[in-house]
Amino acid sequence: MKLLAPLPWLAAFEAAARHSSFTQAAQELGITQGAVSIQIQRLESTLESPLFVRKARSIELTEIGETYLRRVRGALTSIRHATEELFEHDHHQNLSISCYSPSFADLWLAPRLPSLYADFPNIEVTVTVDYQLASPQSAQSDIHFTYEDPAHAGSDFVALVAERLVAVMPSDKHGGLPIDWSKLPLIETAGPRASWRAWFEAAEMVPPETRIIKVNSMQNALALACAGSGVALAARPFIDPFLENNMVTALRPDIEISVQSHGLYKSGLANRSYFVKRIAQWFFEKAGMSHINVL
Repeated sequence: MKLLAPLPWLAAFEAAARHSSFTQAAQELGITQGAVSIQIQRLESTLESPLFVRKARSIELTEIGETYLRRVRGALTSIRHATEELFEHDHHQNLSISCYSPSFADLWLAPRLPSLYADFPNIEVTVTVDYQLASPQSAQSDIHFTYEDPAHAGSDFVALVAERLVAVMPSDKHGGLPIDWSKLPLIETAGPRASWRAWFEAAEMVPPETRIIKVNSMQNALALACAGSGVALAARPFIDPFLENNMVTALRPDIEISVQSHGLYKSGLANRSYFVKRIAQWFFEKAGMSHINVL
């Protein structure tokens, strides 16, 4: 018995098993349904073992077929990764990134893109920001950064940036607080972040009698604070450069409210190419999380 099956037979077997259909496997591979059927029959004949149970309208893996599938899938994945790793450098690589949060896209992702381009000279990046993309299942991009509560997201979620809300306002010319900040409007971001009520409770302060301005982006809230339009709740570490440059000043630096985190679901990378996983690994390392490995 010849134990080395031709690669097209193995590819047809893996695709048919994944789709539970010879027809869909044929569509994916760009060949006819009959060709898929013949290749799998030849594979079964060579192995002297049935891999599928054929039914009237469907196919199912046999017990040995399920075991063989795990080995074949791992081997095909290794071949694909080796090919991409060794030969992709001569070609432009397109990478699509989606972000739930515009603040994350503008204040964390954007400053890191120059380093990404330096490390991957042939990469072409498309970035999309969409509040509707709240989960990797709803995203069509290669890499999707979402915004979750790590306590409820599960072990599959890797938190890259944990937000801590602080109250900031425009600095005076010496980088200090305005004399009477209590008369300034309070600016807060609508959505899953904490409100001013939570901040005043944590600070054990009575809220002043002033107007509240609601915006739909934390970056918009920060821009208003920098412009002198009010006191904003904004998240560290995004605003650290603004604090360091005295563009804004923290009202109570000792009060930080932990909220949700920006990150990735590892399961969203499971079926991605080796190239995409390399980029995800790069982001993990830039976030100080090199112990996470998705390669």
